[in-house]
Amino acid sequence: MFDRLRSVLGNEAESGEAAQAADPAKLQEAVIWMFRITDKEYKIDDRNEFQYSIETGISDILNGKEKYLILTPTVPVNGTVYLKLSPGRDIIPSGFIIQTEKEDSGEKKVKYYRETEDPEECIKLFSDFYEGWGVKTDSWSKADRGENT
Repeated sequence: MFDRLRSVLGNEAESGEAAQAADPAKLQEAVIWMFRITDKEYKIDDRNEFQYSIETGISDILNGKEKYLILTPTVPVNGTVYLKLSPGRDIIPSGFIIQTEKEDSGEKKVKYYRETEDPEECIKLFSDFYEGWGVKTDSWSKADRGENT
């Protein structure tokens, strides 16, 4: 499974969000990325470390060893504040729930979520976010105010 994921990570991001980023290379230099997996948090310093962390985290979530993982930049990337992945056991037994929070107009933050059974989709979303493209939430559901996502 992770050979295919590595091929996704090895390619440069080629998503529609690419047009939204002014200069992702410069953004990468200015942003510090924090990776949290359940109760451990550390700084991600390079792409190889990111790749290893995300692959290991997804595998550990699938195997029930970890509860969630969160990737957070020190400043929002194209309005995206963080990206979180947790198991979807209650909704999709072998899948994931992906959550994010974005800055909306008027400096208001809005939470979004979606479900997926595809680990490769998770890797792609996290990779695009890490590369500076942000997260496109057009087809995602908005989380209700009282909902704990």
